[in-house]
Amino acid sequence: MRPVDKGESPYNTIKKYQDALPYLGEKIGYYCSYCEFPIKHVPEVEHVVSKSKGGDITDWKNLLLGCKYCNTRKLANTTPENDDDFLWPDVNNTAIAYTYENGYPKVNEQLLMELDPTGELKELSKLLAFDKLIIVLLIFYSLGSALLSLYNNYISLEYSYKKYLLVSFFNSVGNVCISLVLILTIFKKKRDIGRIVGATSTICILAFFILCIMYKKAKPKINKSYWKFAVKYSIPIVPHGISQVLLAQFDRIMIRSIVGNAAAGIYSLAGNIMLILTIITDSISTAWSTWFYDQISENRIESINKRAKQLSFFFVVLTVGLLTISPELIIILGGKEYSAGQYVAIPMIVDAFILFIYNIIVSSEYYKNKTTYIMLGTMVAMVINLITNYVFISKYGFIAAAYTTLFSYMCYLILHIVISHKVVGFFVLELKFFLMELVIIILTAIFDLLFIRTFWLRVVVGISITIPIIAYLLKETKIYKKIL
Repeated sequence: MRPVDKGESPYNTIKKYQDALPYLGEKIGYYCSYCEFPIKHVPEVEHVVSKSKGGDITDWKNLLLGCKYCNTRKLANTTPENDDDFLWPDVNNTAIAYTYENGYPKVNEQLLMELDPTGELKELSKLLAFDKLIIVLLIFYSLGSALLSLYNNYISLEYSYKKYLLVSFFNSVGNVCISLVLILTIFKKKRDIGRIVGATSTICILAFFILCIMYKKAKPKINKSYWKFAVKYSIPIVPHGISQVLLAQFDRIMIRSIVGNAAAGIYSLAGNIMLILTIITDSISTAWSTWFYDQISENRIESINKRAKQLSFFFVVLTVGLLTISPELIIILGGKEYSAGQYVAIPMIVDAFILFIYNIIVSSEYYKNKTTYIMLGTMVAMVINLITNYVFISKYGFIAAAYTTLFSYMCYLILHIVISHKVVGFFVLELKFFLMELVIIILTAIFDLLFIRTFWLRVVVGISITIPIIAYLLKETKIYKKIL
């Protein structure tokens, strides 16, 4: 176990600190000095004492290896005065920073007490603090995103899908192109900053043109009735939005705090699998909300029920398919070191199904201007999530977070089903179909967990479930007639 022996400097002088990479790889192995995971892509030479705080740029004693994630998060927080406050792999046995329970690492609380008996040592989370520049950029990004979201909703209500596609295309392509240019030129040494500046620049340019378009159509006027409606409608959305963010992200924050960065990395990889369905949900929700408002304004309840049923069964097919192949996707994307993520990905994919049904249902609450109900439902689910995560992550490790979060999302959905029925007087998605779909998803998830090592069996069962549903959808929508 560590500490590793770096030995004496293998070079007399080097021109750039990056030239030390092969020497470090040979001496200590291509492992991150922070999370201690093997570095398979783009290892980075890391300075023990930050360059900007007086650390020697090329001195062998001041150099270690770091993965991209840890090197970015560390920032320039270590100085000649505080470097002894940390455990370094070439000096200390970093294994003493952890204890192990049920096979998973936990922070060694006894060691922390010994190092900091008076409580004066600040938490290690300071290493993860954002630089002020990043915070400012993220604020501008948030403002631009809000304006872009407003404009997208506006053009969606007008069914201006060409404009919607044009804006989306510019945002996506501009984001990538500007970021690449900045990373390859100005921000060669701080590529993470280049990526953030690129994304922020793109969305701010879009926001500027949107403001110009809006100003050209009509100059701003103060209308008290509009302001009164906007304040009443929008204020509850703020705590609702914050609660949604906490509901979606607090499991990762707690895993990083209680278990460690390595576990958080595995958990986040599983979350990326879930994103496949989340992107589809966002796309469908944009079209659904506009169509829903038209239908409910004319009291076409039967049409709403029918379309909600068709969309939800379509999403069942997607969910079952992703559940079936998710264990293999984890290994392909992360390697065998990330295999624990297989047990996280499956409940996360069920989360995506729950969130899809939520997005179908919640349009009714927005239509009736019941944003206070939306806020209350989300806040209750968020509190449940915080409590269950704290209790179960501490006891059972990071995998438990996937299941406590799923439980929280179930509570979230049930609350909004009740609220939606209360405000519109009918179930947007008929209860019998929702329960049928939920049973299919839950049983598939359980089966895939039980046979997580048997790919062919999961595929057979997945196909057996999806083929009848696809046949039913083809018959319901009569798409096959249009194709033929």
